[in-house]
Amino acid sequence: MTNESTYEYAAELNKTDGAKYDEDDDVDNLKKQITNLAIVNEQYQQDLHSLQSKLNVEHKIQNELQESNENLEQIVKKHQDVMKQKIHEIEEKHAAEKQDLFVRLSDLESESTKKTETIEELKLKLKKSYEKIEELSVTECESTVVDDSSLLHQQMQNLIDQLSQKDAICRELEEYNKHSSNEISELREILDSTKIQLLEKNTLLETIKDEFAECKIELESIKNVPANANCKGNSLFAEVEDRRQKMLDNMTSMKTKYYEAKKIVDDKNREIKSLKAELAAVLRKFEDDTVETLQQNINLSDKYKNRITELEIKLKDKLKIIKNLEEQKMIPINDEFSFFQSLVETKKNEIESLEKQLENVSINAVLEEEMKHKMGRQLRYWRCKAMSSEAQLVSIKMYLESNSDPKNDEIQKILKESLSKNPKLEETLDITHKIPSVINESEYTLDKLLPKKLNLTQTITDYSMIDNKNYNTDDNDNKNLPLEQTIVMNETIEETILAPSTINIQNCPSIFIKPSSPISNQANLQNKNTTSSIKTTTTTKQDKKILRFSDDTIDPEPKILKRQQSTPKYPIIFVSSKSKKPL
Repeated sequence: MTNESTYEYAAELNKTDGAKYDEDDDVDNLKKQITNLAIVNEQYQQDLHSLQSKLNVEHKIQNELQESNENLEQIVKKHQDVMKQKIHEIEEKHAAEKQDLFVRLSDLESESTKKTETIEELKLKLKKSYEKIEELSVTECESTVVDDSSLLHQQMQNLIDQLSQKDAICRELEEYNKHSSNEISELREILDSTKIQLLEKNTLLETIKDEFAECKIELESIKNVPANANCKGNSLFAEVEDRRQKMLDNMTSMKTKYYEAKKIVDDKNREIKSLKAELAAVLRKFEDDTVETLQQNINLSDKYKNRITELEIKLKDKLKIIKNLEEQKMIPINDEFSFFQSLVETKKNEIESLEKQLENVSINAVLEEEMKHKMGRQLRYWRCKAMSSEAQLVSIKMYLESNSDPKNDEIQKILKESLSKNPKLEETLDITHKIPSVINESEYTLDKLLPKKLNLTQTITDYSMIDNKNYNTDDNDNKNLPLEQTIVMNETIEETILAPSTINIQNCPSIFIKPSSPISNQANLQNKNTTSSIKTTTTTKQDKKILRFSDDTIDPEPKILKRQQSTPKYPIIFVSSKSKKPL
């Protein structure tokens, strides 16, 4: 094959590839529309699922509260039964102890009598032994005295030891007797006191029975003879009875009022304790939310930074590939290398398809991270909003209950009816709002970016507005705006970022990043001025809506709706890895 034949073959391949690319574009557009509709459907299904889960959680909480109340009632009953059993056991123990004490008293008395008898017997034996010793000392001779003195001394010592032991035993018995006598006296005092208490209670019962009988007699007399208020007579007893009845009525009314006030105070104290616990829980949630927001912001910024570094590395690789292709154009192609060139092209196509898959995976990872970030912000916002609305409802109810008017009663009824209703959540969703447009990243290929002339430093400065600082400032500006204004802001930011930025390879033989030049600073200033002008035009249309909380709470940050989560904050440009085929 000659060089002319190779050129003709390449031209035919380019024509067939162009037709295939047109058909692929139509199919890609249809697939993207289908994917967008599927994403919207999934978002609505997620909203429905989350709302249904919330309803199920509320029903479970109500059931748990009912079960806890029933369990508490059962625990109170069990506690009462246990207390009754303990009282019965204590009474039985006291009765058994009384019987044991009486038995011990009788035993101690019998032991004391026996020990006194033994002491008297021992004293008699001592007297007899002393008499025997005196008789022996008189009758025996002097010779025998020396021999028997040792035996007598031993007997005397043994007798003295026995006497000392018996004296110690007697002393111990006397001490024990004294201790037992003290216990007996204490028990007798306790018995006397209990007898006195029983007598007093019996007297009280008798007096109460007498009063009860008198009250019955008075009631029967009042029922039989109706009292005339006009015919009281000149007796002082009637006036005294009237005054007494009035005083009793006043006392009963005052007692009822006192008990009611006491119940109200107890309820208020319980409410204060519960509110303190809720406040502590809210503060903990707020701290957890702040930590989550910081972590989510850090993760999102890391994702964007990693994506930017990947794109820069890919640009460098593509430029190197283009240089190599230009160098290969200068080398003539022989017939021997045509087969190898076709194999290389097939491998390149496979590599390009794999690179596309990798880029799609990375883009999806960035989008998922941004979706998580927005979902977390929105959940925290609606949580704070729900808490503020609950606090406002409680304050309104308290105000209406404090001011008793017929109008306030009607308002309370309306509030109860509105709270008792369970509206269908599908009907409350706003479907009329347009879904924000998503940038087609596949349209921005390297072939479209190459033909126009532009320095590499200027392209980098155009995309320098995707920085953490500008990102944070845009978020802070959009926080105070309503939903429609935030949608407009997102659309305008997409338009400003998608400026026609291209790269001239002839002017840039080697890639390097220059420091910020005055041209790049001017471009950033122009972008900031455009965004500020758009903000001023949008804020004049609608006033800023601010939630007012109490002193204990903090104003939450408004967040973007779940419908806007499909639109990325900053567009991610898809750089195709297809290189131009040599003609």
